[in-house]
Amino acid sequence: ENSDFKRITNNLYLKNQLTNELEFDFLFFGYNAELGVIGDNRYGPPSKERNNTNAWLISPGLTYKLTDSAKFKLMINLNQNKLDTYSVSRYDSSTRTSYTPEDSEYGSLDNVDKIFEENIMGLEAYWEFNVDKFNSTSIIGFMLEDREYERNPFDGVENNSNKVVNVGYKTRSIFYQNLIELNDMTAIKLGARYDNYSELFPTTRTGNFEISHSLSQDNSFKLFLKASNGKVVPD
Repeated sequence: ENSDFKRITNNLYLKNQLTNELEFDFLFFGYNAELGVIGDNRYGPPSKERNNTNAWLISPGLTYKLTDSAKFKLMINLNQNKLDTYSVSRYDSSTRTSYTPEDSEYGSLDNVDKIFEENIMGLEAYWEFNVDKFNSTSIIGFMLEDREYERNPFDGVENNSNKVVNVGYKTRSIFYQNLIELNDMTAIKLGARYDNYSELFPTTRTGNFEISHSLSQDNSFKLFLKASNGKVVPD
């Protein structure tokens, strides 16, 4: 058997107060992993398959203080997730032997390994309002997001059974959330969301209600009840 794993992760976050009202923040996240897949010695040599994952996220944001109890935030999200699979072992049932696509006797057409790639571009903004009289915080916002998914074969277009596949859709959303602190121990949350998709999925509506009560003064132990309704698309 043959298996190995390597991973590198990068994470950067910074925040800068540009003026008394305007604040800038920036987030970068990067992830790289190489996974050696365990082979099977029953059918020849150990697997040479490798799965490589590369992902990154860049998200700059601006927060503008409207008043002492209200602010507006705007964020841009750019995200890519990529998975490469190669040298996947094959099994020849007629000879009861295993091989990898790089074996010349089978030719390059046998290599059906793939490259999967997801690209996301998004814009999100929300207004936040605080009402001290009712110990209440409300958020209302919107999101615009474009997602594209691509699958490419390593062996090019000559393999008719291994086509390039591209799909994608756009999401347009509005959302609302309200947090009310009845006292130091009890709080209520209300939320609602509406999502409209350009294709692949129908329009969705979701809502949620939550009430929580702390059973200790330091809030280390809470009892809560939550109910929600609606549906969301697979992510």
